[in-house]
Amino acid sequence: MRKPERVPWTVKVATVFGIPIRLHATLLLLLAWVMLVHAPGDLWMRVATTVAIFFCVVLHELGHSIVAQKLGITVHQITLYPVGGVAQLSRQPDPKREIWITIAGPLVNLLIAAALIPFFLTQEFLRTLLLANLILFFFNLLPAFPMDGGRLLRAILGLKLSPTKSTRLAARIGQGMAILLGLVGLVVTPWLIVTAFFIFTSAGFEVEQTELKAEAEHLPVRSAMMTELRHLMPGDTLLDAGHLLVQTAQTEFPVLLGDDVVGVLTRGLLVKGMSLHGRGAFVSEVMERDFAVVGPEDNLWELAEGPLLEPPQVVVVKDANGMFLGLVTPDNLTEALLVERLAQRQ
Repeated sequence: MRKPERVPWTVKVATVFGIPIRLHATLLLLLAWVMLVHAPGDLWMRVATTVAIFFCVVLHELGHSIVAQKLGITVHQITLYPVGGVAQLSRQPDPKREIWITIAGPLVNLLIAAALIPFFLTQEFLRTLLLANLILFFFNLLPAFPMDGGRLLRAILGLKLSPTKSTRLAARIGQGMAILLGLVGLVVTPWLIVTAFFIFTSAGFEVEQTELKAEAEHLPVRSAMMTELRHLMPGDTLLDAGHLLVQTAQTEFPVLLGDDVVGVLTRGLLVKGMSLHGRGAFVSEVMERDFAVVGPEDNLWELAEGPLLEPPQVVVVKDANGMFLGLVTPDNLTEALLVERLAQRQ
């Protein structure tokens, strides 16, 4: 399940078209490596070139993201790693949309390269940037899933095959390409080995996610719903909530006013509230009032691609008459899928 929470070891550096752009700490290691292995005379040129190339990577990912937004798919964030960027979409697009979203990124690099052609013979910096964008264009189109070429392959296969079969086939081809890249990296550059590892592991993760989706698409919300719950009231103090947190296995609590759910209090909100307002503050001061409500027969995977991605990552379940039935969290969904997978193996 794709979650939009902060990726570890990252920092937000900008927001473009409503999309947070995050920088992974390992990128600093790349810059440190550039500074260590090059002579002082060309140090700043190397650093400037590296930064410029990653700016082009940002534009590449924005190409994917803007097209995705135009096609009605939310983009949670873009994260930059030493091996490139990753745009995190809220859901897997259908094959036709995926084709358009996928080709948008490499086309951005091709357009940048075309714009730099007049400067090819004038400045070494711009010449290097032109060549880098051509490399990004061709390298990303390699059929090595989950790179752009692999995603394009998966989308084309998906026009005829099921999502699970098309993803599995594209992933196998991608992992084969990763092994070849790793072998080439042994004699060319260690960065190819790093890229190969990223491709190999990411392909496996994509297959796992697709298989989980296939298993969950036929499950109703009630299969993952918590029903044995303790609740809070708006007038309870945060100390009361803290005691309940310790005494039970719950980390999310519905806040009831009579029989109606008026809020949700999570462990994170409780800790933050105590820190800011003290233990005597009321639950009503820190509870989340904006939460998703679904029915028990709704599709479970739709929660994974929608409400459970957004804070407070808790969904309230009510019946057709508005009666509160229970809660669903990402952990509940994961456990329900695990039970379903084990049951299918019997």
